[in-house]
Amino acid sequence: MKKKLLLMILLCASFQAFSQTIALKIGATGSKWIGNDGFLGVFDLTHQKRLSSINIGLSATFPLPVKSLSINPEIFITKRGIKGYDWDYYDDYELKIVTNAIEIPVLLRYDYSITEQIGIYGFAGPSLVLGLNGKVTETDGNSVSSEKIVYGKESISKNDIGFSLGIGASYILGKGSVFADVRGFNGFTDVEPDIKSITFRNGALSIAFGYRFNLK
Repeated sequence: MKKKLLLMILLCASFQAFSQTIALKIGATGSKWIGNDGFLGVFDLTHQKRLSSINIGLSATFPLPVKSLSINPEIFITKRGIKGYDWDYYDDYELKIVTNAIEIPVLLRYDYSITEQIGIYGFAGPSLVLGLNGKVTETDGNSVSSEKIVYGKESISKNDIGFSLGIGASYILGKGSVFADVRGFNGFTDVEPDIKSITFRNGALSIAFGYRFNLK
């Protein structure tokens, strides 16, 4: 935990020292597990709903020699997990698995100006998700039980790496610009390695809003 907080501080300091712009952003994510359909205990994967969470973080741009291209690293706090029901067996059963995490995407970004004030952009690249802590909660009628996630080879995977892809729009305002973007994330890590017959991976859809400050 302390190492990950130190990593956040170092990344934030490097953003400010070397980047051309830095942005404050806030948004929302809906996450779920994707992969081949199957069962996790009594929970049918096909019946899950997206787990919603709030994201907050920083984004920076480092220009490349090619016009309109830049490297766009980010760091923000988010959640991953699932929320769902098994209608076939328990009408009032709910399973919720939540992992609090730090996500660090490193994106290749392309900007295109529509007018002097309005621009659009697209981005894609790898994204590292570092798990902090988590909890599993089961609700069966009026009975609720929960336990902390114990990360390890025989439990839910703590960290993940995946691919992010998205688009956005910006509007110059003052000495910077306001922006909004949407993105999808597909994880590569099997988040339940102890279930050999089924592969579960993290998937997420996010929307973010923010203000980007020009530093140069």
